[in-house]
Amino acid sequence: MMDESNFTAPVAEIINYLSERDKSLAKIIQTIDIPVIKNMADGFSILVKIIVFQQLSGKIASTIFKRFMDFHNISSGFQAEEILLATTSSIRECGISSSKGKFIQELRDTVIKDPDYFHSLLHLNNDELETSLLKIKGVGVWTANILMISFYGRIDIFPKNDATLNNVLHKVYGVEKDDANYILIIDNWRPYRSIAAGILWNAHDQKLIE
Repeated sequence: MMDESNFTAPVAEIINYLSERDKSLAKIIQTIDIPVIKNMADGFSILVKIIVFQQLSGKIASTIFKRFMDFHNISSGFQAEEILLATTSSIRECGISSSKGKFIQELRDTVIKDPDYFHSLLHLNNDELETSLLKIKGVGVWTANILMISFYGRIDIFPKNDATLNNVLHKVYGVEKDDANYILIIDNWRPYRSIAAGILWNAHDQKLIE
C-alpha cells in the first residue's frame, strides 16, 4: 500500500508519470516551476492562513493575512500562544470576518489545550484524516484538503471545491465541475493528484493559462 503522507518516488519519476498519462498536462509541465510538496512544521499557523484565505482572491487574502500578522506582532510559523491576546475586535480590525475570527480563536484555544493535536493525526489515512479535520469548526472540505496537502504532505488529494483549479480545468479541458469527464480527468492523475493540482496552481499563478 502506498504511503499516503510522503513521496514514494523521485519527483522526476512522478512528473514523467503524469506527462505520459495526460498530454495536456505535459504541455503545462514544460512551461512551469515544478511544485514540491512536503510536510510543514506547524499545522496551526497554516490552518489559520487557510481560514483567512477562504473565499477570497489570493492577492486580497495575502494582504489581510499580512495585516493580521503585523497587527499581532507575529511572523510566519507562529504558535497558538503567540495570539493568546488576540480578540474578536483585533482580528476584525485586520479585515477578517467575525465568523473567521471566532474560528481562529477557538482553534487557538484547542491547540493550546492539546499542543500535539495536528501531529496526533499523522497516522491516519486520507479518508480518516479528512473526516477528523472536518470536525474542527470553520473547516470544510476545501480547507481540509488544502491542509492535507500543505501540512500533511499528502500527495493524492485534489481539492474539487477550489475555484482556481476548476477555472483552469475549464480552460484547459473544457469541463465543468459537474461534468462526467471532470472526475475522469482528475482520476487519471492518481496516485499523484496533489502534484497535478500544484502544477495547475503554478500555471495559473504564472499567468500561463488565459
